[in-house]
Amino acid sequence: MKLSALGSTGPERRTQLTRERVMAAAIELADRDGIESISMRRLAQELGVEAMSLYTHVRNKNDLLDGMTNAVISQIPMSADGGDWKTSLRQLVLAARSVMLRHPWAPRPRMRTGGRPGSPTRGPVGSPSRRPARSPGSPLSPTMKETGPTRHPLG
Repeated sequence: MKLSALGSTGPERRTQLTRERVMAAAIELADRDGIESISMRRLAQELGVEAMSLYTHVRNKNDLLDGMTNAVISQIPMSADGGDWKTSLRQLVLAARSVMLRHPWAPRPRMRTGGRPGSPTRGPVGSPSRRPARSPGSPLSPTMKETGPTRHPLG
């Protein structure tokens, strides 16, 4: 007999566990109880699964925290509505603020772990955010003459 033939009289089917579902449940838990409440065991209880089944979707707690932060950051709309750059930048900052106010815990995991190399918030390998800082006066440090005067981006 096929399981699909059992219909509503058979055992209830569990909703399939996916990385997206794990992240959504973790975000909801962090929003409700704070980032300190996040543990694999507690998250598994929220999802109604065993803690070990989470490791199919996340490598470890840091991977979970990175995924949660990236999911929150992806909620920030990145579209420009035309207009001048100052208006577009202001809209972007206000949208980011709105998202961060809904998830005030989101910057903390990133600040604590520094992010995973190559993750969207760290930038690709070789980007300026990933290059080692050089001490002033070292032969390879840029000088004002090489880089030119700097201006604040908002004028």
